[in-house]
Amino acid sequence: MNPEDLMCTDSSDGISTERKLVVVFDICSSTTILEELKQTDCLGQWRNFLISLKECIESEGEMLGVHLYKFQGDGWILLFPPEIRLAELGDFLYTLSTHFDSHFDFVVLPLLQRKPCPFGLTFGIDTGELVRMRMSGQEEYLGRAINMAARLQGATKSLSDNYGYTALFSKHSFNSLSAAGPKGGVFVDATPAKVRLKNIIAGNEYEGYLARIL
Repeated sequence: MNPEDLMCTDSSDGISTERKLVVVFDICSSTTILEELKQTDCLGQWRNFLISLKECIESEGEMLGVHLYKFQGDGWILLFPPEIRLAELGDFLYTLSTHFDSHFDFVVLPLLQRKPCPFGLTFGIDTGELVRMRMSGQEEYLGRAINMAARLQGATKSLSDNYGYTALFSKHSFNSLSAAGPKGGVFVDATPAKVRLKNIIAGNEYEGYLARIL
């Protein structure tokens, strides 16, 4: 945390803790796509494409109580209520992925030399307590679950050569989702996976579940 941010925090702003399911997702090959569009002065189309993706998240996530927390340049941090069911999350990620896939082919792909590889979205998912506060007039969330979801998302590429449209869950988040309701078709084939996450559990392999979305 930047000390200057804390100095700008109004003492009247409340600080609370909230349990959330955190989904961090990333657009594969976004830097490659962006550089090629930049060369042909087509960055406006990429902006419009990201806006359409944001609108999909908002429309599909409204009934689920999804909070579109923060854009990170090539993906978003999404916060879900902890009681969301696995089937509901599966349907959401599937809809988001199919929207991305079809809209990309229609809007962006005609502007490129070829479809990038790897291609698609990758997701990291964890559950935990987050600290909610306001800093410099903006709502911020701090906590291990955000860090873990980001690390899990980054680890998807180490588990498969074809890692687009995959989701890597922490073990406890997947188990809690399974207990919350019936399995959705998207995640029926989720399989145990082990990854190495730096500075997590003393460098030992971290156990999670890997699921393919598309």
